[in-house]
Amino acid sequence: MALDPYYQLGIERNATAAQIEAAWRQKRRETHPDRNQDDPYATTKFQQCKEAYDILRDRERRQRFDRGEDPRKINVHEVALQQIVLAMNKVCQQTVQGVKLGNIVEHLTTILDEQLQELRKAPKQIEAALKQLARLSRRFKRRSEDGQANVLRETVEGQIDAVKREREQITIRIESVVAALKLLEQYEDEEAGRLLDHLQSHAQQGGVWIVYGASGTGDV
Repeated sequence: MALDPYYQLGIERNATAAQIEAAWRQKRRETHPDRNQDDPYATTKFQQCKEAYDILRDRERRQRFDRGEDPRKINVHEVALQQIVLAMNKVCQQTVQGVKLGNIVEHLTTILDEQLQELRKAPKQIEAALKQLARLSRRFKRRSEDGQANVLRETVEGQIDAVKREREQITIRIESVVAALKLLEQYEDEEAGRLLDHLQSHAQQGGVWIVYGASGTGDV
């Protein structure tokens, strides 16, 4: 992205999440192509503001931009590790609850496979929701002379934006789980201790380092 997202939304670099949301709502009203039909660049301006908002509303993408990195790129290895850590937390919870587990790598793979199956159901549901919302938006647009209809259309378009962002997040999660499964393949025939050491050294969730205390036997 060539332009500064903070500049695009007209906010300071220390803006809060609420200020980002408010700035986007204002920019969306000001730059929407339907309100600027005489401006040949209206669609481009609107898309630039939308991209700026998408970057700043996402904590990780915002942090990447602030570090001078490309906010559109994803560190696949890092998000794969995060998915494994989340699965590992579930394993630990089951162990505390007295569930007997076998090979830890196999168990992590099973958890991630189940997650992947569920995630792959989401895109179809999201597309159905987008089609329904688009129909509503068109219906309200035909009643543009009605002030209340315009307000409702803006609300629906806000919902469309939210669903599209959810679609983007689902796509990222699918990619991260697939990457996590590929990463686990490296440990299938090896001791679980090396995997646990790897996670303990590199993975962090919510600011808390995960410590597993593995014996390296491959069993929990």
